[in-house]
Amino acid sequence: MAESTVGPNTPVSLIEAAYARLPESVAIARARVGRPLTFAEKVLIAHAADPNTVGLNRGAEYGDYRPDRVAMQDATAQMALLQFMLAKLPTVAVPTTVHCDHLIQARIGADLDLAAAIDVNSEVYEFLRSVSSKYGIGFWKPGSGIIHQVVLENYAFPGGMMIGTDSHTPNAGGLGMIAIGVGGADAVDGRVRSRAARAPSSSTSDRAPHPSRRPGRRRSATWAPRSGRPARCSRTTHRPLAT
Repeated sequence: MAESTVGPNTPVSLIEAAYARLPESVAIARARVGRPLTFAEKVLIAHAADPNTVGLNRGAEYGDYRPDRVAMQDATAQMALLQFMLAKLPTVAVPTTVHCDHLIQARIGADLDLAAAIDVNSEVYEFLRSVSSKYGIGFWKPGSGIIHQVVLENYAFPGGMMIGTDSHTPNAGGLGMIAIGVGGADAVDGRVRSRAARAPSSSTSDRAPHPSRRPGRRRSATWAPRSGRPARCSRTTHRPLAT
């Protein structure tokens, strides 16, 4: 089991590292474009793999960037994790989380819908949990909250950059973060590449195909609702984090 690269919130050290890159990167970009930069441009250039060479012509050039975080929901995470496993790496290179919310269908009420999703998708949830445990990925079990709101409340920070396999990923922009929805292959690229290497471009490819669900009938008490407790990331196990 790999050591988890992510906890229930963003560590101060990650934020400080993002801010430390800002002054030099902004100075380089200003000199290259010959004008002041917008806030979004400053954040983007601070995450460029190389501020001296990254493409700056909008709509004409690609740019390689180093995101601070990757987030995935339970539907798109299945294919993305299968692809990541093929990389044969011991752990993810960028803090990553999986959020189990999209396979819960709203039909009757919160409690019954959650129980039904756990029953029908138990095999999928166990796959996501076990793979997350193996590769140091934060795992938010069913009932822990909706991905884009969990990210906004627990991981987003002004001046950061993240990618996510969810169309609502830009919700993190509410805290001044550049947050981009991508396809599964782009998310895999982000988790494979190290901070010293080139990271994925924000110009992404089509979203990965929706993986088919394989229903299972096993029910586990591990997936019980939160019973009013705050949503918590279980890191690499089902045990709740200490408050």
